[in-house]
Amino acid sequence: FNILSTVDLPGSPTPFESLANDMQNLLLLAAKLEKKITKESLSEGLCLEIMMVPVLAGMEVGGAVFEPSSFAQYQEQLKERLKLLDTAADSLIGFRINLSSPKQVGHVIFEVLKLPVPSGSKSNAKGECSTSEKVLEGLSSQHLFPKLVLEHRHCQKLLSQYVSSLEDKAVAVKDGDKQTHLVIQPEWLHTSTGTGRLSCANPNLQNLPRGKTELPAIAECPAVTLNIRNAFSCLPGHVCLLYTSRRG
Repeated sequence: FNILSTVDLPGSPTPFESLANDMQNLLLLAAKLEKKITKESLSEGLCLEIMMVPVLAGMEVGGAVFEPSSFAQYQEQLKERLKLLDTAADSLIGFRINLSSPKQVGHVIFEVLKLPVPSGSKSNAKGECSTSEKVLEGLSSQHLFPKLVLEHRHCQKLLSQYVSSLEDKAVAVKDGDKQTHLVIQPEWLHTSTGTGRLSCANPNLQNLPRGKTELPAIAECPAVTLNIRNAFSCLPGHVCLLYTSRRG
């Protein structure tokens, strides 16, 4: 408890009095929740949830080992592909463009290339036509440029959300043999979803693309295959279990 975080105002409770009041409220809440749990026959489920706490804590501490060399390779491949896509787009329209700028992309598509505005597409407050994924997909059959933009966004998402961001969250830990490994230690949550499904956060490893990510050949860009989940393993003496829960 950080005493310095509370300012003592005239007539206000001291930090210790506030803490004591919070503790008392928690005890009263616990008593009410215990009665409700018993009334609704949830005691057995609660026991199972409590049993999961040390298991999930162990998963968080152990983390997921990842191979820096694999991530470095994926990062290099994606950065090179982004450069090739930029070059291909510049050559296609005859001048430099920032494919990450919706405004510039919209200018090229609707004013330079004169592609039709899809029916039902929305404009922003400035009256500029949307360059959403749905709009670009609808125009991809009419010109190569929208395809280049879609591929650029896809590669940028893979790089920023999965490759670069995960590498920044890695920490060094030692195994039983005092060997150092880089691991990512996400939070495993078993009370955050209404269905009781186990969820993951900070970072969410469940969002990693499943299986192989096939990036097709386009313009001057050769095809690339990534398998980000293969870059993860576990500490020596442990087993890495990957599973998918399916309904029906």
